Amino acid sequence: MSNSKIKSNLRIPIVSNLAAIMYIIIRWELNPLARTSTWFLITVGLALFILLLTYYICFWRTGLWKYTHEKVDKLDERELAENNRALRFSYSVFSILVLSMMLIYVLAEVTISIIPVVLLIYLAHVLPGVYLGFRK
Repeated sequence: MSNSKIKSNLRIPIVSNLAAIMYIIIRWELNPLARTSTWFLITVGLALFILLLTYYICFWRTGLWKYTHEKVDKLDERELAENNRALRFSYSVFSILVLSMMLIYVLAEVTISIIPVVLLIYLAHVLPGVYLGFRK
C-alpha cells in the first residue's frame, strides 16, 4: 500500500475522532436542560461510540498511542526528534484551545462541567498522535 493511501486511510478516522470530541463538548454545553432527553442521549452516545472506535483505529491499532507515550531512553535520535516536534505542536494547539475555552466560559459566565474537562485530558494525550498521523 502506498504512503499516501496510508495517510488518507488514517486521516479520515482522525478527523472523525476530533469531530466526535467537538460534537460531544458543544452538545453537552449548548443546552444543559436537554441532557436527559432521549434524542440527546442517542446522539451523544453515538458520538461517544465513534470516538472510541476511531481511537482504536487511529491510535491503538496503529501503535501511535504507544509510540507517543514511549520513554525517551527507548527512542533513537530520529524518533526522538519526531516526538519532540509532535509534542511541541500538541502543546501549542492545546494551550491555545484551553485558553480560548477559558475565555469563552468566563465571558459567558458559566461554569465548566466534567465532560469538557475529561475530553480535554483525552485530547492532550492524542494530539501528538494526531500530528504524527497527519505527518507520517
